[in-house]
Amino acid sequence: MLIDGPFTVKLIENTGNLGREIHINFVKDFCSLDVKKQAKVFADYITLLHQQLKTLAQDSQEFQGMMYIAQFSESIYPHIVGEELPLEETLIIEMEPENPLTTLINQDWH
Repeated sequence: MLIDGPFTVKLIENTGNLGREIHINFVKDFCSLDVKKQAKVFADYITLLHQQLKTLAQDSQEFQGMMYIAQFSESIYPHIVGEELPLEETLIIEMEPENPLTTLINQDWH
């Protein structure tokens, strides 16, 4: 499900270190708004994400991805309102590869 919002998300596979990165870029239309309008647009986006989450199966990849974006959005909302983020820069979230031992321990043994 694609939801237009105040930022774009790209998943980058790093072959060198086997990790992944999530790149967040705020769209120009959002960046050009004053902070009050940014806060409103961002709050509306979070509400929309939660509405869409209710329509998805919780065990689906789509639900998991959207939940991650909703949680991320909620965590940065105060920083948007406080004008603490450089919206013209790419935000990078590094995702560490899962430890093989953890995968083995967490396997469902039936």
